[in-house]
Amino acid sequence: MPALIETITDPAHFQKIFYDYFLKGVVYLKTANGNFKIQFLGYTEGLIALRIPIVKNMPASCVILCRIPGETIYAQLKFVEKQEDEAYILKPVKIQMISVSRNEQRHSISGKGKQLLFVSKVISDSIIERSISFDQRKAELAKLKISDQLKSVFVSKKIYFSNEGSSDDRMRYFYSRKPDYLIPDFDSIDIKDPVQLNFKNDILNKDYYIQNRRAVMSEASVAVYYREAIPFGYIQVNHNKKLDKSVLIMLKNLSMQLSKIFANVRLFKPLDENLLVSDISSKGVGIVFRERSYIRFFPEKSYVHFELILPDQIRIPMLTVVRSITFLENKIIKAGCEIISMDKSAMQIYSHYLQSL
Repeated sequence: MPALIETITDPAHFQKIFYDYFLKGVVYLKTANGNFKIQFLGYTEGLIALRIPIVKNMPASCVILCRIPGETIYAQLKFVEKQEDEAYILKPVKIQMISVSRNEQRHSISGKGKQLLFVSKVISDSIIERSISFDQRKAELAKLKISDQLKSVFVSKKIYFSNEGSSDDRMRYFYSRKPDYLIPDFDSIDIKDPVQLNFKNDILNKDYYIQNRRAVMSEASVAVYYREAIPFGYIQVNHNKKLDKSVLIMLKNLSMQLSKIFANVRLFKPLDENLLVSDISSKGVGIVFRERSYIRFFPEKSYVHFELILPDQIRIPMLTVVRSITFLENKIIKAGCEIISMDKSAMQIYSHYLQSL
């Protein structure tokens, strides 16, 4: 169900919203590093008072938020002044109330009398990208080994890794987990096919190098994945003749070889420590930890792959996207992860476990 967004800019409504929600709920300051828990002190004469213990220099504007079941309330504020005891005075600019119904039940795992759950082998796309950058020699050797197998069959060939830049249109395409593609003839693109239409509009029309090579008339490209989940590169070939499906099959095999090479040389190193699960649902997993250095494994909006360890050491590999990083009391950090995919057998086991709670 799409979210319903209500924007309030009339100050006459601010006081009721602050006292109905921010006074009664848990309030967070939204920052680039995550959401920090703060305290709402009051609202009067068009100004709001907050206790913010973690900020040394308040920016000119900021956003605070408060969550209740099915609704998140955001308030955009302008800084006015800082007072004693970490108190800040700010002026509300607007409030947004975002409502979306939850159709899945969230289960708390860390409660008394319940078996604890953990996640292991945590790795994110940013860790993968950083690992390639830090060990270019192994990456280039792997690239060379696969490139040699392509030989001189095609007019051009290319192997690209995510650390080479985020502006690459093909990398952006595969990063969104879109399918591998075969374009047999640039002059006969089927615009009714969403993949071919996407290629024409978002890739070919922006690739002036390919456009200027008049001999090139076809392309096949496949993604390179970490554990068949996180895309971190692609293999691309172009030719002056029509390509058929056999080329796509060959490239997919080479892609799997490339992933296996990286695994064999242990280029990507997941987090060694098991992390505690705070809550789970059919669509998400909450993970908590104290070590601040682990935040680098959970950048917001990034892919994170891990194994969820159920009772009896049953392990479920899953791909997730980090939706929030929240700093709680007692120096606890929580990563909220939305489940993107898992294989069918893992899904069955996970669904059965949820039903047992």
